[in-house]
Amino acid sequence: ICKYLFERKKVRLDGLIKRFGQGARSVVSSLERKGFLKRSYEVRNSRVGPRFAYRLALTSSGSEFLKDENFGRAHKQRELVKYIATEGNDLTLQILRKKYGQSVVKAAIGKGFLKILKERNYRNPLEDKIYQASAITKLTSEQNDSLSAIIDMMDRCDENPRALLLNGVTGSGKTEVYIEAVSHCIKLRKKAIVLVPEIALTPQTIERFASRFPGQVAVMHSGLTLGERFDQWTKIRNGDYSVVIGSRSAIFAPIDSLGLVIIDEEHEWTYKNNESAPKYHSRDVAMQLAGLTRATVVLGSASPDVGSYLRALRGRYRLSQLSSRFLESENENPDSRHLASVRVVDMREELRNGNDHILSDSLYSHLSQTIVRGEQAILFLNRRGSSSFTQCRSCGHVFTCSSCDISYTYHGSSNRLQCHYCGRHRRPHKACNSCGSSLLSRYGIGTQYLEDEINTLFPESSVLRWDRDSATRPDKYEEILDKFRSGQSQILIGTQMIAKGLDFNNVTLVGIINSDSGLFFPDFRANERVFQLIYQVSGRAGRR
Repeated sequence: ICKYLFERKKVRLDGLIKRFGQGARSVVSSLERKGFLKRSYEVRNSRVGPRFAYRLALTSSGSEFLKDENFGRAHKQRELVKYIATEGNDLTLQILRKKYGQSVVKAAIGKGFLKILKERNYRNPLEDKIYQASAITKLTSEQNDSLSAIIDMMDRCDENPRALLLNGVTGSGKTEVYIEAVSHCIKLRKKAIVLVPEIALTPQTIERFASRFPGQVAVMHSGLTLGERFDQWTKIRNGDYSVVIGSRSAIFAPIDSLGLVIIDEEHEWTYKNNESAPKYHSRDVAMQLAGLTRATVVLGSASPDVGSYLRALRGRYRLSQLSSRFLESENENPDSRHLASVRVVDMREELRNGNDHILSDSLYSHLSQTIVRGEQAILFLNRRGSSSFTQCRSCGHVFTCSSCDISYTYHGSSNRLQCHYCGRHRRPHKACNSCGSSLLSRYGIGTQYLEDEINTLFPESSVLRWDRDSATRPDKYEEILDKFRSGQSQILIGTQMIAKGLDFNNVTLVGIINSDSGLFFPDFRANERVFQLIYQVSGRAGRR
């Protein structure tokens, strides 16, 4: 590292990490303590700024020019001036130069017939989205009680706790309560922030809120382009929006007159940022914001964080509960009020009975019936790729990433080994690095393997896979959601992205593969998190 720095004089830390791996961090710190290196901090110039559009407008001289019949040979200029006079400045200067020629535009401006207008062009991620206005939903008595509690906290913010825990079963209509609470917040001439745990959930949430509050919804998350984030931040700061929707970083939106913060699925650990500076938990930041602005915080979940639930029981938070599912119309099946029945299958018994497949006989049977009835199913497996690790059968060596010491996951679609910690990938090994043997085997299963198996078992059914490999951009999230919601696919396979917040009318079956695998993670909250995942994903079934 010293030699590398000597040759280049000055290098960014992330450049060193990219060159030497994650271990470079500790080496740099050690060299710095010994006085061999000097660390300095610089403010980088912004890579993005406001975008402007240039248009042409008619001047008084241009109006006189149109009236004058004796315009000589300036036919093209007259045509351009006449277009601006009749059609307005709907076309940009760049397009007009291509249409009429640069010399014609320059001459018309030089003679004073036209003038250049400079206007700010805001990049809006929702610009091309059309949302139909939604009707106000009639709430149940439980929903009205929860809404009344939130309204009371907003109206009497100095006398109440700053937070309310909304503990409602899956499909109980928590979003409807959120929407009505935001509506009351806007009536108070205040603004709201709505947080969702995953960027993948923002399209559905935006659709629900934008249909109720057209033109008042902003989006903030890392999936936007730098230009979109810059312009959304600017318009939020200018007070152009009443509602900000986004992932954990949206809690830092420069919003004035904050009245309400809603944290949906508040139990999710994705709200905690421990990867880059600043390190924070969105829930804790929201509490501090509420203390500074006297805003109300609503924590919503079907499986709340144990700490949040305990605070609610002790009176630090207000507690409101929704115990039954919400029916949007009286014509819906009353059985939809009940939660899905859950059956646990011991795969050891299946193996003793001769079934060595990843699907139990019960799940295979129910999946077949679901497809025949024309209904939809979700299969949940919280592991990406095809195989979890590659091992030599001769010496037992497991192939790991040289930077992270984490076992490589095999991805069959790209025929690559990938580290799910740092992203490094490479071609599969042909022989063992330790003993030279070619007896290599892959173990464990992931969503790609499951997709291949389901395609083999049900070739007549269209299968979608939703994980970080198949959906890399927000527009891909929307594409997968639209395909599944419209019925183009009957089976959706995914990781924890599909476990919460999604609302599908026709899903009647959820299969959870290797449901107990997360119990053995080296995390004191492993049991709690596995329960939350299973409870949340099972709640996707039978909502209508």
